[in-house]
Amino acid sequence: LSVVAVMANRTIDDVVTLGFDVQDRWRRGDISRFDVLREFVNGLLVQFLKNETALDFPLERVNVVTTSKGRGVVTRQPKSVEDLRDMLIHTT
Repeated sequence: LSVVAVMANRTIDDVVTLGFDVQDRWRRGDISRFDVLREFVNGLLVQFLKNETALDFPLERVNVVTTSKGRGVVTRQPKSVEDLRDMLIHTT
């Protein structure tokens, strides 16, 4: 997530504020606990989800690495911002 935050030109203050905002929405009951992560990732990628042409970075430079006991290390590259969002949600 930190790499994506940097690529999205987000400062640490932006990310912390986003985290607290999502947490506050959950505490108020505006979102389910199951939606907290999705809302946070969407907040990080909001400008790109609205307009993929606004990408300041090439997706081919992004690798999402996961490990599992049965499959070992798997490296994937997102093909779209939606794909990146889904990968981040599944690996966080």
